[in-house]
Amino acid sequence: MGPARRWQRLAWRLGAIAFLLILATVWYFRVYHVSADRLLATGRSALMRGEWDKVQEVAERLERAGYGDHSRLLRAEWLWSRGEAAGALALAEGVRAEGRLRVEAALIAGKCLLALDNRREAYRVLSWVLDQDDDQVDAHRGLAALAYDWGQWHHAERHLQRVAELDPKDPRPYRLLGLMYKDLSRWDDAEQAYRAAWERGVEGTMRLDIRLELAEVLLQKARYEEALAWTQAGSEETPANSAQVAWLRAEGRYGLGRWTEAAAELEAIPREQWTAAMWRCRGRLDRDAGQMEQAAECLERAVQLDPSDAESWYVLAQVYESLNRKEDAAHARQRVEDLHRRLQELTELTKQAMKRPWDSAVRQKLAEVHEQLGHSDLARLWRKAAAECAAMERR
Repeated sequence: MGPARRWQRLAWRLGAIAFLLILATVWYFRVYHVSADRLLATGRSALMRGEWDKVQEVAERLERAGYGDHSRLLRAEWLWSRGEAAGALALAEGVRAEGRLRVEAALIAGKCLLALDNRREAYRVLSWVLDQDDDQVDAHRGLAALAYDWGQWHHAERHLQRVAELDPKDPRPYRLLGLMYKDLSRWDDAEQAYRAAWERGVEGTMRLDIRLELAEVLLQKARYEEALAWTQAGSEETPANSAQVAWLRAEGRYGLGRWTEAAAELEAIPREQWTAAMWRCRGRLDRDAGQMEQAAECLERAVQLDPSDAESWYVLAQVYESLNRKEDAAHARQRVEDLHRRLQELTELTKQAMKRPWDSAVRQKLAEVHEQLGHSDLARLWRKAAAECAAMERR
C-alpha cells in the first residue's frame, strides 16, 4: 500500500471520528439539556397544581443531575408562589446561566424586588428583562404599576396596552386604563377601556367595580339611561342599599328629571352613611324644588365632608344668593374661584409630569397642591413618587 493510500485511509478515519464526536455532542445536548428543560417544565406544572412535594422532588433531581441554575430557578418560582419574596429573590439572583434561563430568573427577581418595595432596583431589572424579551408580560405588568405610581401615565399606558395584547383573557389592564382615563377626564377613552375589560369576562369584586366606574363615566357623558342600566347589579354582587350605587342611581334619575325617584334612592341610605356627593345631589334636588333652607343645609354638609368640591360650593353660592345671604354667597364664590385655580394648576402639573417622567420637582409640587386641597392620600403618593424619581435622577 503506497503512502498516498495510507494517508487517504487515515483522513477517512479521522473524518469518521470527527463525525461521531459531532453526533455525540448533538446527542448530549438533545438528551441532557432537553431533559433539564423537561424536568423544569414538569416542576412548573406541579407548581401550577400546588403539588409542593413534587416541586421539591424535581428541584432535587435537577440539582443532582448538575443543573443547579434550573433547580434554583424552580425553587425561586416555588417560594414566590408562596409569598416568600426575600427567599425567592436570593435564589433568582443565584442563577448564572445566560439566555432564556437568565431572563426568567431576572423576571422573578424583578417581581420580588417590587414586592419588597425596592422599586428603583425593580425598575432596572424589569427594564433589562424587556430589553431581552419584549414578550415577558409580567415585566410589562410590573413596569406599568411603577409608571402609574410615578405619574408616568404615557409609559403606563404603553405597558398596559402591551399586557392586553400578550394576555387576551386578562381584563385588568383595560380596567386600569379606564381608571387612568377617568382621572384625566378622557371620557370616551375611559368608556372604551371599561367595555373592553368587561368583554374579557370579569369576576368577583372587579365585576361590580367596572359596572360602577363605567356608570360614572356614562353620567359624565349625560347618557343617563345607560348609566342606570350598568348600576343594576345582581344581588350577588352588591347589597341593594350600597351608598355608591344609590348615589349613581340618584344622579342618573336626576339627569332624567325623575327627581322623586332620585330622592328615594338617596333616602334609602341612612344619612349618617352619606358621602359628600350624596349630600350635593340632595342639595340640588332641594334647590330645584325651591326648598332653599334645606338645600343650604345639605350643601354645607357636602363641603364639610369634601372642602375641595367646587361643584358643591358653586351650587351653595346660588342657594345663598336665593336666601339673600350675600356675605356667605361671596365667600362661596371666592372658594369656587380658588378651587378652579388649584384644579387648573393640578391639570398643568399633571401634563408636565407626563412629559417629564423623572422630574421630581414637578411631583413634589403636585404633592403640595393636593395637600392644600385636603387630598392627603394623593399628596402622600406624589411625595413618594417625587422621592423615588429623585433617586432615579441621581443614578
